[in-house]
Amino acid sequence: MKLKWKIPLLFFCLISVLFVLIGFYLRFEVVDRVWKRIDIQRAEHLAIEKEFTTQVAALYPDIKQMKTKMKDIAKTEKVNLYLYDKEGVEVEYSVKIPLKGRGNDVHWYPLRHQGETVAFIQVQRPLTEKGMGLPKAFTETFLFQLLPVSFLLLLVALYFNTSVTRPIARLNRRLDQVGHGRPLSPLASIKRRDEIGELYRRFGEMEERLNQAHQEQVDMVAAISHDLKTPLTSLNGFLELLATKPALTEGERQDYLRVARRKTENITQLLEDFSRFTQGEVTLQHVPLTLVPFSPFFESVAEEYEAELTGLGHSLIWHNFISKRTFVRIHEPMCRRVFANLIHNAVRYGNREELTVWMKAEFIGNQIFISVEDNGVGVPDKDLPHLFERFFTVDSSRGAGTSGSGLGLASCRSIIHRHGGDIKAYRNEGGGLGISFTLPIHRED
Repeated sequence: MKLKWKIPLLFFCLISVLFVLIGFYLRFEVVDRVWKRIDIQRAEHLAIEKEFTTQVAALYPDIKQMKTKMKDIAKTEKVNLYLYDKEGVEVEYSVKIPLKGRGNDVHWYPLRHQGETVAFIQVQRPLTEKGMGLPKAFTETFLFQLLPVSFLLLLVALYFNTSVTRPIARLNRRLDQVGHGRPLSPLASIKRRDEIGELYRRFGEMEERLNQAHQEQVDMVAAISHDLKTPLTSLNGFLELLATKPALTEGERQDYLRVARRKTENITQLLEDFSRFTQGEVTLQHVPLTLVPFSPFFESVAEEYEAELTGLGHSLIWHNFISKRTFVRIHEPMCRRVFANLIHNAVRYGNREELTVWMKAEFIGNQIFISVEDNGVGVPDKDLPHLFERFFTVDSSRGAGTSGSGLGLASCRSIIHRHGGDIKAYRNEGGGLGISFTLPIHRED
C-alpha cells in the first residue's frame, strides 16, 4: 500500500481506537463512578438532614428557638431551609443563603410533636461539580487518555523511524558512496510496494545506469585506443620501411604510400564517426519533437530505400498497417537517420550478393511497432544483446572483412529512447538479423 494511503489510514485507525477506549472508559467507568459518588453523598446528606430536622422538631413549640436553629443549620450545611405549615402549603419562615451550583436537590421532612405532624421543612441543597466528583473524574479521564495517547504516539514514532526514517537514512549513506570510484555491493532489495520500495528500486536502477555509464566510458576509451592503435602501428611500420630501405623501387614505394594513406583515411573516418556520434548525443537532448502523420513519413522512407536498394541489385519489401490518421511526435531527420543506419548496416554486413530487406509497421497496443529484417548471414546469438553498445563490433565473419566504428546502432538506440520508444535486435526466421523498435502513438488529452 502506498504511503499516501497508509499514513492517513494509520492515523484514522489510531484516532478510532482512541475514541473507542475513551468512550468505553467514560461509559463504564466515569459515569458509574459519578453516579456512585452521587448516591453516597445523597445518603450522607439524607442522614444529616434527618438529624437536624429532628433537632428542630424537638424545639417545638418554641418558634423562636426553631428559627435560630434553622439559621445555624443553613449556615453550617450551606442549604436553604423553608418552614411550611402543617398542610405544607404556606411558608411560615425561610432561611436563604447564596448557593453556588447547577441546580438544587430538594427534600421534604415532616416535623412531629407528640405523634402529630405540626409542620414541614423543605431542604434545598445545591448540586456542585465538586460535590458530584466531576473534577476528579475528569482528571482521571485525562490521565487515562494521556497514557494510551502517549503509547500510540510512541508506536507511530517507531513505525516512522523503522519504515521511513531508517530506509531514507540508509539511502543517504549509500548516496555518499556513489561516484567515489569504489566498487559497491548491490543495493539490498526491499520488499515493499509503497513509495519507499519504489524509491529503492529507482535508486538501484540509477546505480546500474551510473555503473553502466562508467563502464561505457572505460570501454569507449579502450575501443578508441584499440581502433587507433592498429592502423597507427601499421602506418609506423610502413613509414619505417620507407625510411630504412632506400633500395626500394619506385613502384614499391608508391604501394607503401598508398597503404599508409589508406590507414590515415581509416583513422580520419573513425575520428569523424566519433565526433558525429558525440555531437548527436549532445544535440539529441534539445531537438524539438513535432507532430507528424506516421503513414506518409513511413511510406516516403520505404519508397526512398526501395529505389536505392534496387539500384544496388538488392530489394526492399515493405508493408504499412498504420492508418492515415495516426500521428506521432518525432524529430523527422533523426528518425530518418535510424532507418538509414539500419538499412545501410543490412547492406554493408549482410554479405549477400542479392540481399532482401523487409520493413513493416503495425500497431501493438498503444505503440507503433517497426521491424527491419534482412536475409543476410545474421549475428551470433551471443552478440545480439550487445549490438547497441558503443563501439561494439561483430566478428569479421559478418560483413566480408568490412569494419565499422560500432556507433551506428548506439546512435539508433539513443534516438529511439529520446522519442519514448524501445529498440532490440533478434534473429529472424530466415536466420538473418532483425531490428525492431517502437514509437508511442500521440493521443489528444
